[in-house]
Amino acid sequence: GTMANLVAHKRLALLFVQLGGVAQLLTLLDAYTNRRDTLVESTSLCLYGFAAQPTVFAAVAELPYFRRVIAAAIGFLSAQHEPARRFAANFFSFAFAYRVVLSAFEAQRGPPALLRAAVPLPDEDTEGNADDRNAHHLVKAVLQYLRGHVAQFIVDAGARHA
Repeated sequence: GTMANLVAHKRLALLFVQLGGVAQLLTLLDAYTNRRDTLVESTSLCLYGFAAQPTVFAAVAELPYFRRVIAAAIGFLSAQHEPARRFAANFFSFAFAYRVVLSAFEAQRGPPALLRAAVPLPDEDTEGNADDRNAHHLVKAVLQYLRGHVAQFIVDAGARHA
């Protein structure tokens, strides 16, 4: 929780990224194979916070292990904990504006994971509101995914006709 609150501040988030904090988050995720709900939820919230800030996310996208960031976010789409899935969908709704994210997402079989995330987990005891909230965030992510592709198509078409 506290780390996620700190990354909401652009300067702190940028400093966190520059000092290797993202690598540390990924290392923690790898170390805890049981993926405690709190760790997964906090990390997914941090990624969402990074993606919501273009300056910070540009720094994240430059990291040599950026594909691991995308892989973690894809994994969060199928997390057992509902908030982690919601934060992952929010992450992608911002991150799909970047071509590098679209490429990494598709290379890691992200589209099927995004669609599977729309189906509530069988052992999940949620109220209709949680399902509606998740559906809303997933629809936003899918919409941004499609917008990203349309924008790229327009750029590519313009380059071909220039």
